Amino acid sequence: MKSITVNLFTVKPDMLFHIHITTHRHHWTNQSVAEYFGKKQAILKEK
Repeated sequence: MKSITVNLFTVKPDMLFHIHITTHRHHWTNQSVAEYFGKKQAILKEK
């Protein structure tokens, strides 16, 4: 699996990231999350 798609949080954790991933795969936070988890891309699932 080279990509991940995640749902928006229903409950905000105490601290995961200061800035969350977005629906834009080229956003720097998405790229950082993808790199951290060894994935090609990480995208927030649209509602």
